[in-house]
Amino acid sequence: MQETRRMKLQALIRQQLVALVPQEIKDPRVVRVTFTSVNISPNGAHARILVRLNCLQALEGQATSETMKDCLAGLNSASGYLRNLLGKILSVRHVPQLAFEEDVGFENAIKVESLLKSLSC
Repeated sequence: MQETRRMKLQALIRQQLVALVPQEIKDPRVVRVTFTSVNISPNGAHARILVRLNCLQALEGQATSETMKDCLAGLNSASGYLRNLLGKILSVRHVPQLAFEEDVGFENAIKVESLLKSLSC
Protein backbone atom coordinates (compact mmCIF):
# COMPACT_ATOMS: atom_id res chain seq x y z
CA MET A 1 0.00 0.00 0.00
CA GLN A 2 1.33 3.44 -0.91
CA GLU A 3 2.34 5.67 1.97
CA THR A 4 -0.01 8.54 1.07
CA ARG A 5 -2.95 6.18 0.67
CA ARG A 6 -2.13 4.53 3.99
CA MET A 7 -1.96 7.90 5.76
CA LYS A 8 -5.32 8.95 4.33
CA LEU A 9 -6.87 5.65 5.39
CA GLN A 10 -5.44 6.05 8.91
CA ALA A 11 -7.01 9.51 9.21
CA LEU A 12 -10.36 8.28 7.86
CA ILE A 13 -10.47 5.32 10.23
CA ARG A 14 -9.67 7.53 13.21
CA GLN A 15 -12.32 10.05 12.17
CA GLN A 16 -14.97 7.35 11.74
CA LEU A 17 -14.11 5.65 15.05
CA VAL A 18 -14.53 8.95 16.87
CA ALA A 19 -18.07 9.14 15.48
CA LEU A 20 -19.01 5.44 15.61
CA VAL A 21 -17.86 4.27 19.03
CA PRO A 22 -20.05 6.56 21.20
CA GLN A 23 -23.11 5.94 19.01
CA GLU A 24 -22.82 2.25 18.17
CA ILE A 25 -20.98 0.54 21.02
CA LYS A 26 -23.33 -0.14 23.94
CA ASP A 27 -20.85 -2.18 26.00
CA PRO A 28 -20.74 -0.71 29.55
CA ARG A 29 -17.00 -1.44 29.75
CA VAL A 30 -16.33 1.07 26.96
CA VAL A 31 -16.11 4.48 28.58
CA ARG A 32 -15.43 7.78 26.84
CA VAL A 33 -12.08 7.51 25.14
CA THR A 34 -9.83 9.51 22.88
CA PHE A 35 -8.33 7.82 19.83
CA THR A 36 -4.84 9.26 19.68
CA SER A 37 -3.58 7.53 16.54
CA VAL A 38 -4.19 4.78 14.01
CA ASN A 39 -1.23 2.89 12.57
CA ILE A 40 -1.87 0.64 9.59
CA SER A 41 0.67 -2.03 8.65
CA PRO A 42 2.47 -1.57 5.31
CA ASN A 43 0.38 -4.29 3.65
CA GLY A 44 -2.87 -2.79 4.99
CA ALA A 45 -4.01 -5.94 6.80
CA HIS A 46 -3.81 -4.71 10.41
CA ALA A 47 -4.57 -1.44 12.16
CA ARG A 48 -3.25 -0.63 15.63
CA ILE A 49 -5.39 2.00 17.34
CA LEU A 50 -3.96 3.82 20.35
CA VAL A 51 -6.51 4.85 22.97
CA ARG A 52 -6.47 7.10 26.04
CA LEU A 53 -9.18 7.63 28.59
CA ASN A 54 -10.87 11.01 28.40
CA CYS A 55 -9.16 13.85 30.24
CA LEU A 56 -12.24 14.54 32.38
CA GLN A 57 -12.21 11.01 33.74
CA ALA A 58 -8.52 11.29 34.53
CA LEU A 59 -9.13 14.53 36.45
CA GLU A 60 -12.00 12.95 38.39
CA GLY A 61 -9.78 10.07 39.46
CA GLN A 62 -11.67 7.45 37.46
CA ALA A 63 -8.72 6.68 35.19
CA THR A 64 -7.37 3.51 36.71
CA SER A 65 -5.53 0.72 35.01
CA GLU A 66 -8.51 -1.56 35.65
CA THR A 67 -10.85 0.85 33.85
CA MET A 68 -8.46 1.00 30.90
CA LYS A 69 -8.14 -2.79 30.75
CA ASP A 70 -11.92 -3.18 30.78
CA CYS A 71 -12.32 -0.53 28.11
CA LEU A 72 -9.71 -2.15 25.86
CA ALA A 73 -11.37 -5.54 26.35
CA GLY A 74 -14.71 -4.03 25.31
CA LEU A 75 -13.24 -2.31 22.28
CA ASN A 76 -11.34 -5.40 21.16
CA SER A 77 -14.46 -7.55 21.53
CA ALA A 78 -16.37 -5.06 19.37
CA SER A 79 -13.60 -4.80 16.76
CA GLY A 80 -15.35 -7.13 14.32
CA TYR A 81 -18.55 -5.11 14.52
CA LEU A 82 -16.62 -1.85 14.09
CA ARG A 83 -14.74 -3.33 11.14
CA ASN A 84 -18.05 -4.26 9.53
CA LEU A 85 -19.38 -0.72 10.01
CA LEU A 86 -16.17 0.77 8.62
CA GLY A 87 -16.47 -1.50 5.58
CA LYS A 88 -19.88 -0.02 4.82
CA ILE A 89 -18.64 3.56 5.21
CA LEU A 90 -15.16 3.52 3.67
CA SER A 91 -14.55 2.90 0.01
CA VAL A 92 -11.75 0.35 0.36
CA ARG A 93 -11.59 -3.23 -0.80
CA HIS A 94 -10.21 -4.62 2.46
CA VAL A 95 -10.78 -3.09 5.87
CA PRO A 96 -7.84 -3.89 8.20
CA GLN A 97 -8.20 -5.96 11.37
CA LEU A 98 -8.58 -3.59 14.32
CA ALA A 99 -6.52 -3.94 17.50
CA PHE A 100 -6.94 -1.43 20.33
CA GLU A 101 -4.04 -0.64 22.68
CA GLU A 102 -3.40 1.83 25.47
CA ASP A 103 -1.45 4.95 24.52
CA VAL A 104 1.22 5.36 27.19
CA GLY A 105 3.20 8.09 25.42
CA PHE A 106 2.03 10.90 27.71
CA GLU A 107 2.80 8.95 30.89
CA ASN A 108 6.25 8.07 29.55
CA ALA A 109 6.95 11.73 28.78
CA ILE A 110 6.04 12.68 32.35
CA LYS A 111 8.37 10.00 33.74
CA VAL A 112 11.27 11.19 31.55
CA GLU A 113 10.68 14.79 32.58
CA SER A 114 10.70 13.90 36.27
CA LEU A 115 13.91 11.89 35.81
CA LEU A 116 15.57 14.81 34.04
CA LYS A 117 14.52 17.18 36.84
CA SER A 118 15.93 14.85 39.47
CA LEU A 119 19.26 14.69 37.61
CA SER A 120 19.59 18.46 37.27
CA CYS A 121 19.15 19.09 41.02
